[in-house]
Amino acid sequence: MDLVVSDTTPLHYLARLDRLELLRSLYHRVWVPAAVWRECLAAEPRWPESVQRLRAAMVAGWLEEKGIDTDHLTRLPATPRLDEGEREAITLALDTPGTLLLIDEIKGRAVATRLGVAVTGTIGVLLKAKQRKLIPAVRPLLDELRSQTNYHLSPALVAAALKAADEL
Repeated sequence: MDLVVSDTTPLHYLARLDRLELLRSLYHRVWVPAAVWRECLAAEPRWPESVQRLRAAMVAGWLEEKGIDTDHLTRLPATPRLDEGEREAITLALDTPGTLLLIDEIKGRAVATRLGVAVTGTIGVLLKAKQRKLIPAVRPLLDELRSQTNYHLSPALVAAALKAADEL
């Protein structure tokens, strides 16, 4: 797949892990709606290194900010728990048939799936990277997500990821 649309959290956490380049290797181009880009930049005071990595990817051209047709936002079901970035990311994915949506939030994934959008998230990216031999193991990155970020990983999710990575 040469193009994916991303919500904020996969970009944020992959940048925090210093693994943002995995997206370029796996998907070549990543489209980011304007609201998602604003959410990414808002993290700069707290995580300047992560935002610097995101800006560098934007300058390199493989991470691209994309506008959306705001009239298309009305196609989404009324879901008050979706933030602006999630709504725009789902809409951009709907407007670009055949693209994969990178999104971690459960509500957003459920809405996108109901609308026929293929989804994966941060852990899915890590699993695909291991499958393609871009990283040697998933476990250390999951450990880093758990210990050094606020990324929520339930024990069941960790076990499923490790099983999928053949690292149990």
